[in-house]
Amino acid sequence: MKGKEKATYRIVRDGEEKWTVKEAGQQYGQDLAGRLFQFAVDLIKYLKTLPNAGEVRDLQRQLFKAGTSAGANYEEAQGAISKEDFSSKCAIVLKESREANFWLRLIKAAEIDDSETLNRLTRESKEFIAIFTTIVKKTRPRTFNP
Repeated sequence: MKGKEKATYRIVRDGEEKWTVKEAGQQYGQDLAGRLFQFAVDLIKYLKTLPNAGEVRDLQRQLFKAGTSAGANYEEAQGAISKEDFSSKCAIVLKESREANFWLRLIKAAEIDDSETLNRLTRESKEFIAIFTTIVKKTRPRTFNP
């Protein structure tokens, strides 16, 4: 997403095998899983560049778990048995993306690192938060309010 453009997402069943997220005008249905995978790869490479101090190792472990879990949970969402199951799994991706974003911001705020890689990963995690917030809102089961 660029600037303040508002993306429109559709959640569709791709054949009989998986739910797919499509962004209007884009190929994000296939790219979202790839973006999450690439984020995890880039995150692992980034974590290797951080100093080997005790407190930094704790941050690395937390960030590793949250950042890689987001992609793994989205892969699991692809095999969801219903739209509600898909929504539930995407809610987990949203939580993990929020957590990863927190650890990335903490690394910057604690002045452990301020590299372009850190800034890029932080931007990507913010985009995942926006995307999965939209997905969860659109797929959440509706309740009856008389």
